[in-house]
Amino acid sequence: MKDDDKSKAQIEEALHKSEQQYRLISENASDFIYKMKIPEGIYEYASPSSLAVLGYSPQDLYQNPLYIQTIIHPDFRPYLQEQWQAILDGKEPKTFEYQVVDKEGNVRWLSQTNSYLKDETQRITHLIGIVRDVTDYKHTEEKLERQNRLFNTLLENLPVGVFMVESPTGKPLIANEQAKILLGRGILPDVTDVTLATVYEAYQYGADQPYPMHKMPIIRGMYGEKSHIDDMKVIRPDKTDVLLEIFGAPVYGKDNQVVMSLVSFVDITERKQAEIALQESTEKLSALFASMTEMVALHELVFDEQGAPVNYRITDCNRAYTQITGIHKETVVGRLATEVYGTPEAPYLQEYSRVAINGEPYYFETYFAPLDKHFSISVVSPAKNKFATVTADITAIKRVQQIIAAQNKELEQLVYIASHDLRSPLVNVDGYSRELEFELQELLDLLSAPNASPEALQRALNAKSLEIKEALSHIRSSARKMDALLKGLLKLSRNGRAALNIRPLDMTKLTADLLRTLDYQVKAAGAQIQIFPLPPCKGDETQLAQVFTNLIDNALKYRHPQRPALIAIRGSVENGRAIYCVEDNGIGIAKNHQEKIFELFHRLDPSKTEGEGLGLTIVRQALSRLDGEIRVESTPGEGSRFYISLPATGLPGIYPA
Repeated sequence: MKDDDKSKAQIEEALHKSEQQYRLISENASDFIYKMKIPEGIYEYASPSSLAVLGYSPQDLYQNPLYIQTIIHPDFRPYLQEQWQAILDGKEPKTFEYQVVDKEGNVRWLSQTNSYLKDETQRITHLIGIVRDVTDYKHTEEKLERQNRLFNTLLENLPVGVFMVESPTGKPLIANEQAKILLGRGILPDVTDVTLATVYEAYQYGADQPYPMHKMPIIRGMYGEKSHIDDMKVIRPDKTDVLLEIFGAPVYGKDNQVVMSLVSFVDITERKQAEIALQESTEKLSALFASMTEMVALHELVFDEQGAPVNYRITDCNRAYTQITGIHKETVVGRLATEVYGTPEAPYLQEYSRVAINGEPYYFETYFAPLDKHFSISVVSPAKNKFATVTADITAIKRVQQIIAAQNKELEQLVYIASHDLRSPLVNVDGYSRELEFELQELLDLLSAPNASPEALQRALNAKSLEIKEALSHIRSSARKMDALLKGLLKLSRNGRAALNIRPLDMTKLTADLLRTLDYQVKAAGAQIQIFPLPPCKGDETQLAQVFTNLIDNALKYRHPQRPALIAIRGSVENGRAIYCVEDNGIGIAKNHQEKIFELFHRLDPSKTEGEGLGLTIVRQALSRLDGEIRVESTPGEGSRFYISLPATGLPGIYPA
C-alpha cells in the first residue's frame, strides 16, 4: 500500500472512531443533541433523549421537522424566529431559553446552545444543537423569587425594626424601614453605607451612660450568643431619643458556623411611660386605701383536705378597720377569722367563699353580734380564692331610719363600682388643662420678651399648636366619656329608686305579653322564641318585665350569624324559689367574660353593638331589690343560659323543660 493510501486509511479510521465516540456520547447523553442541515432545517441526526426533552422521538423529527415549530409556546415563537434568522445570517451562536408544550400539554422550559459546521469555503452547512430540560431549575428559581418577595414584604411590613450584619466582617446586610424609623434615617440612610461604628455612636444606655460595644446584641450575635436588652436608650441624629427593647441572635450556616448576626427591636417608650403611670396610680390607690373611712380588708380562703373552704385569713386592712372594730392591724394580719372575731365559724364564710371562688361581686347588710354593729359589706374578688371587703358601719343610720340606710347602701355600691371610671376623665381634664395653661404661659412669656423675632414667635407657635390641639382633643374626649358615664349612672340610679309593687305574678302571662311588644325586633332578627309554662313568683311587674326584656334583647343582639336565633324560656320550683332559664343558641360568652358581663358599663364587643353596657347591671340591680339572683352558664359558639331565682308563690307544679 502506498504511503498516501495508508495515510488516507488512517484518517478515515480515525474519523470513524471519532464518529463512534461522538455517537456513543450523544446516544447516552441526557441532553437532546441534534445535527440540522442549514438552511433546509432538516434533521440529519437526533439523539434518543429528544423524547425525554421534547416529548417527541427522533423518528418524529426525521419525518416532520416542523414538529419543533408547532410545539414552541406561543409566547416564544417570535423570539425563536429571531434566533433562527440570526443562525441563517451566520451570527455568533449563543445560549437562549424558551418554553415548549409537549404532547400531554405540559409546559417545559428548555435551554439551547448552538454551534456551526462549515465547509472548505467557510459556508455554514450544519447546526449542532444541545437542548437541556431546565423546567425543574426554572420552577426552583421562581419559587426562590417568590420566597424572596415574601421575605422582603414581611420584612418591610414588620412592626419591629430588623438589622442584620455579616459575620465575622460586621458588614451591614439588611435594615428594614422600621429600623430606619426607630434608629433615625441619619443612622441608617442606606445600609450599604453603614458601619458598626456609626450604629454604636447612636446607642446610649440608661442615664446617658455609654453602652459597652462588646455587649451590644449585634456584636454578641457574631460570637454565637443570644441576648436581650429591655431598656436601651438610642439618641437619633435629630437629638430625639427612643427607648428600645432589643433581641439579638446568631444565624448559622450549613457548617454550624455563625454567618450573620440579627437584631430586632421595638419602641417601648409608651410602654415604659404606661408603667410609670401605673406606678403612680398604684400609689394613689394605696393612699386612697389608707384614707378611706370605710373599713377595707383583704382576705384569702383556707381549705380543708377535701378542698372545701373552712376559714379565711386576713392579709391586710386599713386604718378605718381599727377605728370601727377596735382591733389593731398588727393583731389581725396573718390570723384566721375565727381567731380574730372569737367565733366558732368564720363570719359569712358562705357568702365570701362564693365571691372568692366564682369571682362574682356581692353586697349585703348584716348585724354582727360580736361587735353589736350593723354593717353594709361589699365583697369583690381580686384573684382566685381571694376576696376584699369594703365595710361601712351603718349602725347609727339603721337606728335612725331604715330607708336612709337602704339609700346609702345603693349609693355606696354605685360609687364603689364607678369611682375609678368617673375619676379617670377628670384626671385627664385636669392634667391636660394644666398642660394648656403651661403652653399658653410659655407663648405669653415669648411674646413679652423684648428681643423676640417674628421668626422665633412663628416657630414657637407652630411647635405649641400641635400640643395644644392634642390637649384639647383629650379634654373633649374625656368630657364625652364623663357625660356618657354620668348618663349611665343616672339611668341606673333612677331604676334603683323606682317604687316597688311586690305581688304574686303570673310569669307565663307576663312573658307572653312581653313578647307581643317585642314582635317587631324578633321578626327583624329572624328569631324564634318559645315560652314553656312558668311558675308564678313574688315580684314587681315593671322590674321583671325590664329584666326579661334585657335578657331577650341581649339574646337577639348576640345571635350567631350562621344560624337562626332560637330562644327558650323555661321554669321550675326548687326549695321555695322560682327558677327561670332564658336559653339561646347565640355566640356564647367566653369564660373570662362571664363574671364581667354584669359589671357596670361592660360590653362584650363595643365596636359591633350599641348600648351603654347597663342592661345586665340593671338586671342584677332589679333582682337584688326583689330578693332575686341571676347567674349565667355559657359555651362560646353554642349559646348561653341565664338562670333567675325569685321567691316562689303558690303550690309547686310540674313545668316541662
